[in-house]
Amino acid sequence: MLRTLILLFLAGGVGTLLRYAVVRGVGVGASGFPWGTFVVNAAGCLACGILWAALDARQLLDGELRTVLLVGFLGAVTTFSAFALDIVTLAQDGKVWLAGAYAVGANALGVLALVSGIALARVTTLA
Repeated sequence: MLRTLILLFLAGGVGTLLRYAVVRGVGVGASGFPWGTFVVNAAGCLACGILWAALDARQLLDGELRTVLLVGFLGAVTTFSAFALDIVTLAQDGKVWLAGAYAVGANALGVLALVSGIALARVTTLA
């Protein structure tokens, strides 16, 4: 248990640093659209789909590796609290249409990316 907690702590730290780097690197568009959060959440959903399918195919889904990668690392990378905050901030700035488009677009892309990641992982594990 202590080993898992330490690994979660380390994986979460790395995930947080990656999220920060991507959000800072991509930034915000001229319209105020939070592209950094949008990109990191979509990429995180894609990675989640790939990892979930790969771990499931190898029957490691219930193990420590699953917890460390999906909860620790990707949980830190793809937290949606920043997503919710971006929506509220856009709406408070009077950009209600942009806030709605962001909410719908990010969720649709996230689900599509997750499904794509699962499909990609299954194709590569079967090949």
